[in-house]
Amino acid sequence: MKIYHIESFLAVFIIWAGLIGRLSAHEPAAGRDCTGYAYAPAFATPLANYKPRFSTIAHRFLDAERDVGPVTAREYAILDSVLDEARSSLQPAPEGIDRVAYKRFAIDSLKKVDCILVRHGFVYPGIGLVNLLSDGLDSTLFVGSRHYNALLNSSHSAGRIDFIIKRKPGPYYVVDCDTASYIYLAVGELMNYPISMVQMPLHNFVRWRLPDESYIDFETMDGIETNDDYYVARWGIPRSFIGEPGVLTTMTASQLLAYENFGIGIAKTWKRDYKGAIAAYQKAIEIDATLSDSFNNLAWLYAVVPDLRYRDASQAVALAKKAVAILATGDALDTLACAYALGGDYQAAIDAESQAHWAPQGSDINGNLALFKDGRPCADPKFGIDPRPFREVSSSQDNIIQRDFNSTH
Repeated sequence: MKIYHIESFLAVFIIWAGLIGRLSAHEPAAGRDCTGYAYAPAFATPLANYKPRFSTIAHRFLDAERDVGPVTAREYAILDSVLDEARSSLQPAPEGIDRVAYKRFAIDSLKKVDCILVRHGFVYPGIGLVNLLSDGLDSTLFVGSRHYNALLNSSHSAGRIDFIIKRKPGPYYVVDCDTASYIYLAVGELMNYPISMVQMPLHNFVRWRLPDESYIDFETMDGIETNDDYYVARWGIPRSFIGEPGVLTTMTASQLLAYENFGIGIAKTWKRDYKGAIAAYQKAIEIDATLSDSFNNLAWLYAVVPDLRYRDASQAVALAKKAVAILATGDALDTLACAYALGGDYQAAIDAESQAHWAPQGSDINGNLALFKDGRPCADPKFGIDPRPFREVSSSQDNIIQRDFNSTH
């Protein structure tokens, strides 16, 4: 869930909450069960000159994130330890067995990865969202009651509660849908499992391809098998959008790398490094231009960035048109409309905004339409501010890592 152009998380939550009553037909039958796994104490502190022992996609993402902020030997060591345990606990994918047995093997393997993470203190944030993998592998202490109680009360903590309580106040490793998925991808790479990450607006999960080219969806937040209908119902995805680029589609290797640079662009935006953010989004587009995320975010930056040196209506319009051409959500159309308004073309802005309907990011379509009719451009007074930091600002482990928490988190 990385789209920066989110004008109202509350609106998204209200939409999501309204769907709960109609989910029963799509809810997985069984939740997480890690009762057979022992609690794991905190990871050992690595030597200062620690060198990573694996080279997976997750390691490559950590390498890329060094340009954003501190990525430490401890984070590589934690990742390596998880992969070591996965490799010793998992078996190679079997050959020559029937579909039912192979599917059972795949689900059991994915659940083992989930429980390995659970026993080591990996949690889904009770408050906020995690931007980069290095954010998640950087240890977090929950010393205040607000964040800790939110963690306990999160539906995604089902099956983790005993492990969470025993570990209080930490260290915890806070990962959300995509950052957790990166670890599954690393395990898949190590074990030669056919695991991919799936993208949909506001969410990611992993998918295991079966030999007959069907697949298993697996929810990394909850450690459960799901299916596409589950996500259609829970997120209210219109059927007409299913299968469009970035809507329940399996991500390619180049899309993943572009997505990582997209996340780096967001992190640089939160640092007020707008030049760096532009470069990161442009790099993402150069790597893979088949998804709309970076086009949309870069257009939004050019349209509303508070540093007027970077405002550029023509660039914003051109990029927003590309985002809409790939995936014409209401959010992308709202970005295009705001780009037109910046250039003073309010009729084009009204026309674009009037086409905006499904807006999973919560764009203020009606509010912006009213602005355009009044001859006023869009504004985003919170641009460049993490709208949902997952970590208490006082949280660090023995002050080992002092991140500038108003930027990366």
